[in-house]
Amino acid sequence: MAKNIATKLVEIAEELFTFGCVISGRTNQPGDPEPIMHTFASPKNNPDLKRPLADIRADLAEVYQAEYGAVPNATALGDAMTVLEGKTRKVAPVEADEMTLSALLGGVSSTATQLVELARERFNLGVTLTGEPYAVPVDGPNVARVLRGGRRSLRAELARMFYGKTKTAANAQALADALLVLEGEAQGIDPTEVALRVGHSPIDGRLVLDLGGDDGRAVVIGAYGWEIVDVSPVLFWRTNATLPLPTPDDLGSLVDLSALLNVSDDDWPLIVAWLVAALIPEMPHPVLMLRGEHGTAKSSAARLMTSLIDRCASQLRTAPRNVEVGPSQRPGRG
Repeated sequence: MAKNIATKLVEIAEELFTFGCVISGRTNQPGDPEPIMHTFASPKNNPDLKRPLADIRADLAEVYQAEYGAVPNATALGDAMTVLEGKTRKVAPVEADEMTLSALLGGVSSTATQLVELARERFNLGVTLTGEPYAVPVDGPNVARVLRGGRRSLRAELARMFYGKTKTAANAQALADALLVLEGEAQGIDPTEVALRVGHSPIDGRLVLDLGGDDGRAVVIGAYGWEIVDVSPVLFWRTNATLPLPTPDDLGSLVDLSALLNVSDDDWPLIVAWLVAALIPEMPHPVLMLRGEHGTAKSSAARLMTSLIDRCASQLRTAPRNVEVGPSQRPGRG
């Protein structure tokens, strides 16, 4: 006879976890209330971690779906948890210590709270002038991470760090709860200005260009030259479209660039001026218009030039229907 869903869920649980129970409130005094029993599940790959038995319900559903290609129904999950609860209560209980009891009661060691504490240890929270919360690594690049969305988000990083620390995956609800707490904390902080690709150093006013890599390196540009720094003095904001720029060196020349562009000598100074203006954040930026017959490498020129200063996933776009909003929708800015 084929096994029913609840039986399969119980078997999955017994493959992944060991079970036990602890008691609290024991006084050994006549007339005092009976001690309270708390059941728990410990992942077999991390036996020191004790999770409330009810917390593994979502884990069982995920594993079942991955193994059998279907979502278990609520009745089967409920029946499986009832069986596991009964089996666990037959295990000889031990006296609960403070840390175990705190974890099982949803205290400092609950999954969501562990995620919050992990974020507080590894990141500084903040909010932009437009009200967008962010997190900056304490020991890492000076780049603001959005809380949700994309591989660079705080959510993705917390999930990775939590698994590395506990060898168990944080469930979606715990991550959502933790991020809600962190967002509230960030909104209580005074807003901070962030820069998108270029900004001014608060130390000496020099221009700073974000190279866009995961290492957070930047180029600091001044009147007497430029240098690559490992930690940017400017807090940068990145979108999901932001891509790394080429690492500059001092062996190149603008002559090399001009050889790659189908531009006349008279128009070449305009190209150079446009590139320089793009690195100055506080000025109105000119719009570069490339004109020519079909096949004269207009798109190639535009792609090449923008990739030097603001490389992104959508390097070229069609002309906007409304020319007044076009500049605000340029690639890499949203």
